[in-house]
Amino acid sequence: MNKNLDFVNKEVNQLWDNFGAKAQKELFTCLDGSLQELSQFIVGYKELHKNLNNTEQKEINRFANLCEFKSGILNLLLENQKEINEDDFKDLLEGYLNAIDSILQETKKNIRKKEIFTPYSISRNSQLFVLIKKLRLNVNFAFKYQSRKAINVLRSLLKLNPLELQSTRYRKIPYQSILKYYLGVQLPKAILSSFHRLMEAKSNVFLDFWKLEDDFDTEIQNNLLENKDENLSETINLYISNEIFEEQKKLLSQAKRWLKKEIESATISVFKELDEAISVADTPDLPIVHFKNTKIEAQQNLVFTNLNLEKLKWVNTHKTLLDDWLLDVEIVLLYFTVLDNYKNLDSKITHFIDEHLSLNLEQLREFILSSANRITSTNNSAKDLLIILDEERQKVGSELIDKLLAETVKKLSGSINKDLEKFNSQTIALVENISNKRSFIKGHNYERGVRSAEINWLSPRELLNFEALPHFQESINNIKQFIEINLKKARLKLNTMGTVCDFSLESAQMMLQKKKGAVKTTMKVSEEGYNRALGHLDEALDLLETIKKEPQENLHLVITNFNTEIQKLKNTETIIELNLKIVKIKAMERSKKIQQDVIAFVKNMVPRLITFIKEHLLDTPEIVTNIKKRLGITSEEVKISHELTEFIHKTELSLKKLPFIYQRLYQLTPTDETRFFVHRQIELDSLQQAFDDWEKDRFVTTAVVAEKGNGVTSLFNIFLKNIETDIPVIHRSPEKKIYTPQQYLSFFEQLFEQDHFESNEHIIEYLNNKDDNLILILENLHHFYLKKVNGFECQKMLFDLISNTSKKVFWIGSYTIHSWEYLKKTVKVSENFTREVQVKKFSSDMLDEVIFKRNILSGYKIQFEASSENGNSTSFQKMNEDEKQKYLRKQFFIELGQISNGNVSLAQLYWLRSTRGVSDDTINIGSLREIDVSFVKDLPSEYLFAMHTILTHDGLTLEDYSTTLNLPVNNCRNVLIPMLEKGLLIRPKEKFNINPIIFRQVVSLLRSHNFIN
Repeated sequence: MNKNLDFVNKEVNQLWDNFGAKAQKELFTCLDGSLQELSQFIVGYKELHKNLNNTEQKEINRFANLCEFKSGILNLLLENQKEINEDDFKDLLEGYLNAIDSILQETKKNIRKKEIFTPYSISRNSQLFVLIKKLRLNVNFAFKYQSRKAINVLRSLLKLNPLELQSTRYRKIPYQSILKYYLGVQLPKAILSSFHRLMEAKSNVFLDFWKLEDDFDTEIQNNLLENKDENLSETINLYISNEIFEEQKKLLSQAKRWLKKEIESATISVFKELDEAISVADTPDLPIVHFKNTKIEAQQNLVFTNLNLEKLKWVNTHKTLLDDWLLDVEIVLLYFTVLDNYKNLDSKITHFIDEHLSLNLEQLREFILSSANRITSTNNSAKDLLIILDEERQKVGSELIDKLLAETVKKLSGSINKDLEKFNSQTIALVENISNKRSFIKGHNYERGVRSAEINWLSPRELLNFEALPHFQESINNIKQFIEINLKKARLKLNTMGTVCDFSLESAQMMLQKKKGAVKTTMKVSEEGYNRALGHLDEALDLLETIKKEPQENLHLVITNFNTEIQKLKNTETIIELNLKIVKIKAMERSKKIQQDVIAFVKNMVPRLITFIKEHLLDTPEIVTNIKKRLGITSEEVKISHELTEFIHKTELSLKKLPFIYQRLYQLTPTDETRFFVHRQIELDSLQQAFDDWEKDRFVTTAVVAEKGNGVTSLFNIFLKNIETDIPVIHRSPEKKIYTPQQYLSFFEQLFEQDHFESNEHIIEYLNNKDDNLILILENLHHFYLKKVNGFECQKMLFDLISNTSKKVFWIGSYTIHSWEYLKKTVKVSENFTREVQVKKFSSDMLDEVIFKRNILSGYKIQFEASSENGNSTSFQKMNEDEKQKYLRKQFFIELGQISNGNVSLAQLYWLRSTRGVSDDTINIGSLREIDVSFVKDLPSEYLFAMHTILTHDGLTLEDYSTTLNLPVNNCRNVLIPMLEKGLLIRPKEKFNINPIIFRQVVSLLRSHNFIN
């Protein structure tokens, strides 16, 4: 403090000595609080970087310490934001104002001063009333002076003492009020510029550290993008050094020095003003009216109001600056935390696959190789080979499938997607923890005080939830689906591996039992089966490697994209852009919703439109042609293409070329194995409900209606396998037509193992008097009639038998759909059954599952071949191989559903017919478009009548056919034998039946000629 000051007035000198130093100290203490806050901030910041800098490299690579560091920065900023002093200046200067009050209490209220009057200087800038007053006083002074001077001339003549020419004046100085004004108003006002400079310096310190932090974050993120994790320590050392903190400390010291100097300078300046004011107080230049207490208090209030407004602006600035910085820290912390969680997730997935699953898969490989070695090392004895095959099959079941495979598949159903979901949930929780409201100033203009109206607001959480997070979740869900699909494929491959092993050994056993000398062929069948099983194991391994590799790459990309999106929130250049972003996103969401609704509407309408066209327009040419034929406008050409024989021959050749194991899988025989039985739950439930109602003593008779070859026998087999009952079961089908009472009674004598039944009433009595109930399933009940006079008598007897024994017997009968429709019109068959179960045709997707369920057991891969039409398609050529196979598979089964009309037996037959070649582990399937069945164009009328008769009877012997048409046998033979030779009919035993290969085409032809509906 300058102690050599010499003021004009002794009172000011005394005041300076007593109060000057104290005033400067109190004022400095008031403003130094901000410097203390900055100092503490720098110390805290330095400590956080010191802890990060001392972290070992391996810990840094886990990103946990980066997260801890950013959390520390977050907390530090939050604490500083809370500690920003929002008190008004009167509270801050409380000590200073109290010191003034103490001085004023010790000070006289007024000071009286007697002074020699000197004329007042006249200035053009003086106010008019001041100028007039000064002129008046100067005139009075001049008049007195001249008057006294004249009187002194007279007095000198009279030898009297002259009068004093100088005039005196008396000033009443309101000293206390003047002190209050200059110390309580002017001095606080004088430090405003220092306050601004100090606040600007505080902003610069924050901005410097913010820029440092931003550069540090950017460099780390660039290293991560370039996979340079090892450079993190170098980045820390490069950006964070002691020199930075020492430089900031030096700047703080400099700030303290210039703050003290500015406060001292302001204080001296105000004291000088005070000294000058005392010298001219109670004069025209400074009337005492200026120092009225009410006026001083008003001025003081105004000064402090202005000071508080300026302080509030800087509080706004610093709080908003820290809020804006906090947003950046939150975003970077979110990224580092997600990245740390990702590293943990990646480590878990890799450990799970490498340490657990790979070991199990190698155990599976070792088992198969050992089993194959035991089989091939046996001698050439068929008997020994049968024994070893049986032993190995038991081991496959008990050790491979039940233990090793079960354990591996269980692990494959493990926690990868659970870990992914946890990772997703963690990220959602992190976003929810992001602040919902953050402030910023346009253009990062934080070097001045800002009004509240200049502060802009945004919702980081809402922006993240509308943009970055949905994209992140969508990507995570895609990865989860990818993993789930591939895990499912891997599980399927492993299950297939076990099934292939078991089925191959079973097929080898069957081959050796049929051909005792086929030892080498049998070994080859088992060896090839094991090789295909190992192929499935290798594919499972490849899938696991894909699960380990691709999700890792995709996750890294997802997190990078997520970071790119969240970093956009740090760009707050224009408030319009940020405020419109949410509105834009919501508008896009609404637009997407409308678009999806329109697409859904179109998708729903297109299939209906296609169906309408098929039903009402595509048949128009055929209808017109039929009308022309009936009117005789066009002649009816009778054609039977010679291509039919060639077609059937090709079919037989295709079947013979297939491996034994494949022929066995697709042989057209009923099954009782659930592994082959699919998509008949509705029918099974209907049968189960009927049985449950019958057991409740209700009148129940059940008819199952299905197209021939649609799996009725298999349905009954599975139904009987599923029901838990001790009731005896009889499941039969008449082999021949039964249309006379003698045939009818003979059939039931054999069925019930009785010597003789005299009549239908005898059979009814027998069944009703039995001790036990009975489940009786009779297939092909349409064999109980023949289309002739009195040919329906047995059908009616059967109805009578069923209705009179239904309390004791649970009756289930089956009819073909064509015979059922015919009998409904003739004998009202539907009225005799309380339950009618229609066996539905299979869709293309169902046929896909049926075919591939069997194919899986073979172990063969399927390669679909493109048709010539596909080969010419530009869009098809643009597909990759996987896309082509998916497209061809879907197209094949759509066409298969159409050509087979959903008939499962026909579908299997056409599947086998479509085979083009067989390699060690692959079967090629050609396009169904290359199977030409257009040779069934039209048939002579006698052929049509024959086809219709055979169709409604589900096959007839020559004699039955003759009886039905009431024609000589020779005449009937002349019709049926040519049809047999041309391939229109088949004759496995005695009955003639429609060739199944052209069954659907024949039905369509009969329908077009109105033989059937």
